Amino acid sequence: MKYLRLALGVIAGLAIVSVIVEVIEVAIVMSKTGLALKELEHNQDAYFEARNAPVILISKLIYTFVAALISGWVAARVAGTMARVAIGTLITIQIVAIIWGGFFSEWSSTAPKWLWLALVPTITAGFLYGGQVRNRKTG
Repeated sequence: MKYLRLALGVIAGLAIVSVIVEVIEVAIVMSKTGLALKELEHNQDAYFEARNAPVILISKLIYTFVAALISGWVAARVAGTMARVAIGTLITIQIVAIIWGGFFSEWSSTAPKWLWLALVPTITAGFLYGGQVRNRKTG
């Protein structure tokens, strides 16, 4: 049962951080461009031009930290006694995904390299702090 809870915690953590970050990013870009989601789907240049404004990139680091904190808390809660393993797994998966996405994928040119690099400690700190807050609460 503890391994099922571990797997569910990791899956929940990944899903939560992804959904929160993507929803916030799309909402910010839509408000900045004034374009509807359907229009942005067919105009990636406008999307990334708006998303790559310095103030939006800095805000991305902030809301990514908050999303990772929430995600880490939920993952630790679901994983129970395997909370530390769940948080370590979340961190590992996300670091691999960020490095791959930022340096080796077709999406690597969609954001400056400094952002990809800054996301690693940002998301790591969020997961760790979220898991720690959860562990403190349970003793």
